[in-house]
Order: sequence, then C-alpha cells, then structure tokens
Amino acid sequence: MTSCRSSSGSRPRARVPLLVALVVALSACAARQPQPPPVRTERIAVFPPDSLAEGAVPLKRIAAEIEDGLRRRGLEVVSGDAVSRFLRSHRIRSTGGLDSKSAAAAREELGVDAVLLTAVEHFRARPWPRLGVTMRLVSTHEGGEV
Repeated sequence: MTSCRSSSGSRPRARVPLLVALVVALSACAARQPQPPPVRTERIAVFPPDSLAEGAVPLKRIAAEIEDGLRRRGLEVVSGDAVSRFLRSHRIRSTGGLDSKSAAAAREELGVDAVLLTAVEHFRARPWPRLGVTMRLVSTHEGGEV
C-alpha cells in the first residue's frame, strides 16, 4: 500500500513558499539601493610580480598563470617586452605600487585601462604547497581607483 502522507502523522509545513517570499523581498530591497556602475576593463597591463616571500619564488610561472587566467576571461593582456620597456623608460624599479603620473603614462603608451600589480607574500612548494598573493587592479583613468 502506498501513501502520500508521512508516517509521523504530522502535517508538512509550508517552508518553501515562505523562503521564496523572503528571497524575493530581499532582492527587491537590494534592487532599490543605488549600485555603483560596473567597472569594465578590457585591456590590462600585467606588471611583473614582486616577491615579498622568503626563499625562491617562481615569479615567471606565477605571472604566466595570471596572464592565462585573464585571457581565459576574455581580457586583452599587455605584458612581456612592452611592459619591460615601459618600466625601463619610466625608471619604475618597484612594481608594488603605481602613482597617478605613471598610470596616465601607461594609459597613453600601452593603451591600457588598468594595471594589475601582484605581490607574492608567501610561497612554499613542500611539504604542503602554500601560496599567498595580493593583487591590486589600478585604473589608468584620471581620478582612477584601486
């Protein structure tokens, strides 16, 4: 014999409609709050990563993985020789930060919308792999933001 009622004899509670109503109400409230305009960056300069970690860090491999990840997401990446020439010509020794003058020069000379700055803070391959990375995307537009 088949039954659609539970064996406990208690009536099932209507939690699903209440949960749906709560989600709809919260999303309507979130929709009313002013949302910042989405930042669209299509062309990004990837500066060489800084190593803040103790010991040897495979910076070229990390940079290559970052660039591949950005390309897979449909962004145009400027790196390698073009970035090296830019850093040399502007005498930028540390890639841990970027001032507004250098950001404007990157926009003009490299044609980028933003610059990605990366710092490897922790790296250990063995016995358990560990990687600590800080990344900042700096806008090259006037009054740009991090």
